[in-house]
Amino acid sequence: MPSHILLRGARQLVTLRGPSGPRRGAAMRELTIIPDGALLVSDGIIQDVGPSRRVENLAAARDAVEIAADGRVVMPGFIDSHTRLVGGDSRLEEYEARLLCKVEPEGGAAGGAPPGLRELRAASKQKLALLARKTVKQLIRHGTTSLEAKSPWGVDARTDLKILRVLEALHGKPLDVFATYYLGTPPAEAQGALEEYVAWLCADMLPRLRARKLARFVQVRVGEEAYSADQARRILSSARALGLIPKVTTGERGSDGGIEVAVEIEAASADRLDSVTPAEMDRLARSLTVATLLPGVAFHRRLERLPPARALIEAGAAVALATGFSPDECPSLSLPAVLSLACREMGLTSAEALTAATINAAHALRCAGRLGSLEYGKDADLVMLNVGDYRELTYQFGVNLVAMVMKRGQVLFPRMEF
Repeated sequence: MPSHILLRGARQLVTLRGPSGPRRGAAMRELTIIPDGALLVSDGIIQDVGPSRRVENLAAARDAVEIAADGRVVMPGFIDSHTRLVGGDSRLEEYEARLLCKVEPEGGAAGGAPPGLRELRAASKQKLALLARKTVKQLIRHGTTSLEAKSPWGVDARTDLKILRVLEALHGKPLDVFATYYLGTPPAEAQGALEEYVAWLCADMLPRLRARKLARFVQVRVGEEAYSADQARRILSSARALGLIPKVTTGERGSDGGIEVAVEIEAASADRLDSVTPAEMDRLARSLTVATLLPGVAFHRRLERLPPARALIEAGAAVALATGFSPDECPSLSLPAVLSLACREMGLTSAEALTAATINAAHALRCAGRLGSLEYGKDADLVMLNVGDYRELTYQFGVNLVAMVMKRGQVLFPRMEF
């Protein structure tokens, strides 16, 4: 990787430069675009951002390796803040049945244990790592430069630990992979003794994760066939006391107190939010918890109700968008496709959608200090698009417009040698 890089000639350099906190309301439409923009990178860190004529005349730019944007859009790399990078096998039979309206979307599937659990238990760590690396390459081709990735479902501690070790080994090679210990559905053996199981999680499992540095986040699903609000509060309070960052997932029929817990516990994000009351929107608007929405999950599972993105934004909540990718539950890993869905079906503008998948997604992962926007001192994580206007990204549904992906100053696509 060259020590100095000058990227120049971007018709639109979409910087997302702005206030330090997550963007809300009208601020989600303020992208801080520099026409004919350029940026200077030194050792993977952005040193300067501005008009090409000024940046290319800096002393440090004289010996830099040049990358010509040639009138294209340059923007921050996408941050996918909700994925299950390692999951079970594809559920093709169920998918076909759903297309024929023979299977109703099941309420517990989003957090429950799918049929692929047996295969995950049997798979070696090496096989899972190979599959995960292949998925990472696909993510890069769609412009993702950082992502969150969950352990499976919290029903098998041994399998969860195996997959968290796989995620740990992937971090930084080449993407940032922020691991989450996910508690979706309590294991069958805990039924009838759930309080004892929660006590074991708090006293044994969470300290083990912290000691081995296997997770950055702990996420609990609140709802039917999952954990109660009180149980989630106890688990996440213990996690926070250990230095792990809490997150919450709600069910598709309502939050069942999950949003209240997320705000009270100062969770980094509350995810899914397919059904949210006005009072819950107000709680989110007055908190630092980011509402992470998964329109791709609702689309793939043919749910009748999409997350209320427009209402959340107008209420003042900080909104992020993520793919919800999982090999067995939501097979799309394209954030550009998710942005198009959010605009067409949920009423977001192109600017709001772009903000939700970059700087607000960075806040959902508590990494906005170095990711999510193109500013001095941040990592040089960026995407170049084969268009001259960022709005084409959501307008051209299903088209991959990514021309180049850079991570910390290293061009990963079209050259991918890791």
